[in-house]
Amino acid sequence: MGIFDYHNLLNKNKQLKREEWRVKKITKKTSVVIFFVAIFFVSFAGISFAKSKEISFRGYAQIETNWCWAANGQGILNYYSKTVTQCQFVKDGKGTSSCKNDGGTDNQVKTGLKTKGVTSSNSGT
Repeated sequence: MGIFDYHNLLNKNKQLKREEWRVKKITKKTSVVIFFVAIFFVSFAGISFAKSKEISFRGYAQIETNWCWAANGQGILNYYSKTVTQCQFVKDGKGTSSCKNDGGTDNQVKTGLKTKGVTSSNSGT
């Protein structure tokens, strides 16, 4: 084996090591990607996606100009077979004794529903 052959053998060896390194690097990247994809799918495995369901819901016209929230609250309570006037819903939601024509906040709607025993756990959300 001459020096030239030995030099070619060293170059081939270096080339093979570079190719092995590239393969290892690609394999490592692929493993990392597969790991994160698996984590993504496992993290959503327990989540059930909502199915559409048709319900019978009676809508109510708002009695006062700012009571759309009370009319919707009345409709939701009616769905759960609970009776309430919009004025009473306003009182319950705002925690007052008057039926002032004011808009309501999300929390006031929740409070109005909660006073009649309806919470987000009733709907599964």
